[in-house]
Amino acid sequence: AANHKQSDNCWCYPMSGGQEPVKGLAAPHTSMQQPPLQSSMQQLLHSLLLEDYEPCALQQLMGWTFRYVTDVLLDAEAYSVHAGKQPGMISSEHVLLAMQARSALYFSQPPSQDEAAALAQGVNDRDLPVFPRNKIGLHIPDDKDCLLAPSWELDLRS
Repeated sequence: AANHKQSDNCWCYPMSGGQEPVKGLAAPHTSMQQPPLQSSMQQLLHSLLLEDYEPCALQQLMGWTFRYVTDVLLDAEAYSVHAGKQPGMISSEHVLLAMQARSALYFSQPPSQDEAAALAQGVNDRDLPVFPRNKIGLHIPDDKDCLLAPSWELDLRS
C-alpha cells in the first residue's frame, strides 16, 4: 500500500511505480496541455458514451496500455531475435505473434457452443443424487456437481 494513494473512492497507482521518471519521457503536462495518449483515451471513452468516470481511471487505462504495448514489443523482439534477426529489428509478423500469445495468456475465451453442449450432455447424462425425504429447503446437488461458481473454467484437455 506504499506505492498508491486514494483519491476520493478510486485507488490511483503512479505510472512509474514509485520510481524516478524514466529518462527521455516528457515532464508532466499542465492542465492546458494533455499528452496525446491521454487525449486519445478520453476520445475513446467519449466514443463509448462514457462521460462519468473517476479521474484516475484514465491514468490506470493509460498505465495498462503502456505496459501491454511494452510487453508486446519486448516479446516481438524476443521472437525476432529467435528467428535470427538483429536485436531491435521486429516485423509485423512478430508483433502479431506476440499479441496472440498475450491474448491467449491473459484473456480466456468461452468454450464454443459445441464444447458447451458436449459438457452439458455429460452433466445431464448423470442421474440426480438422491435427496433425503425429510430434508427441508431447496434440494440442489452438491457444489462439486454444479457449474455455478463465479469463474469456472472448462478444461478441455481431459
